Amino acid sequence: MKQKNWIVSTALVLLSTILLLVMSLLTLMRVERVYTTNTAQSIEQLKRRFLYDTVNNQIKRIDTQRELAQQYFLTELERTIYMVDHLYESGSEHIDQIISYFANESNALWTAILWEKNTGHVLLDSHGVFQMGVVPVEMAGYLSQAYTIYALKSLGPYTLFVGIPQDFVDEQVKEHIAKEIYDSTYSENSYIWVNEVLNYEGGDDYAIRRIHPNLRDTVGTKLSTNMTDVKGTTPYKTELEGVKQHGELFFTYYFKKMGSETISEKLTYAKLYKDFDWIVAMGIHLDDLMEYIDETTGQSTRIVKQITPVFIISILVLFV
Repeated sequence: MKQKNWIVSTALVLLSTILLLVMSLLTLMRVERVYTTNTAQSIEQLKRRFLYDTVNNQIKRIDTQRELAQQYFLTELERTIYMVDHLYESGSEHIDQIISYFANESNALWTAILWEKNTGHVLLDSHGVFQMGVVPVEMAGYLSQAYTIYALKSLGPYTLFVGIPQDFVDEQVKEHIAKEIYDSTYSENSYIWVNEVLNYEGGDDYAIRRIHPNLRDTVGTKLSTNMTDVKGTTPYKTELEGVKQHGELFFTYYFKKMGSETISEKLTYAKLYKDFDWIVAMGIHLDDLMEYIDETTGQSTRIVKQITPVFIISILVLFV
């Protein structure tokens, strides 16, 4: 009877030990999986924030550069009007001097129209914008709608319109921003790129690749919302629909890495800058993201591997 009780007791202890061991190992494995998942989610959220902040900061720099350019050309306009006043007061040949001043290559950026008040006779039309049959005053009024930087100056029997097209100012800003983006460097092979929307309805030639550090030789290429990546998805269509609906979006697609022919999934944030019809975007390859996850979870994995043998041995000793 005692031997039978011993066998039953031993079997129960052995079964309990095995169950405890299995449950403990499963718990450790589950804890590690939860930790890895949470780490991956936390790192991805940090990277999303990085993409969001970087793109929005770039858009802020565009606004800042536009303000600086606007102020610069306003100052140049004041200087130009001062020179015109000086030339007009300099003597009897002042009108010829004013015409020569705007004919100079260094002042070629200015649109200048000079006409006689009484007759409407145009003496100067530096950019050939004057239209025959249109009264000069009306022409100046028309130009003032397209020229945010301009001045209308009365010079005795003459009137002078001086201005610079907003398109010219914007082009100066775009060139500055393009150089800034090309000169910028970011971690994880990241970079900012810009597509300019030509047709918000999508389709072929809906946009043009305006700035792209990874594909500089394709800048100027027309894009289509029907283009697909290696998985058959349509990233340009997704991007266009997202910025049309929300002004911004996060999305993923497959694209080659910078300086490599390797193609992998890329997490991207894009935002519309409507004044330029620019979609400003930035992305990070998700396999690059895994390097951070592996590095972060590596230490916890080593700890678990160190603890597990000790735990198993302790349970076995307890059983014995």
